[in-house]
Amino acid sequence: MWSSSRLGQLGETQLAWLADDLKGRTASTPIVVMAHIPLWTVSEQWGWGTSDAEQALSMMKRFAQ
Repeated sequence: MWSSSRLGQLGETQLAWLADDLKGRTASTPIVVMAHIPLWTVSEQWGWGTSDAEQALSMMKRFAQ
């Protein structure tokens, strides 16, 4: 999904799925994340970034080691 800023967007449905998928997992559980569009802004002008990625990254922060 594309936002008006040209950045990619996960959207409410995918963020809800992620929250549900991570729920109940311990912080020591290894997780792998793959994304076609980066979850950080590389170049907004070119659309290389995800506008709502901070929500997803904050959900996964407890898994960082």
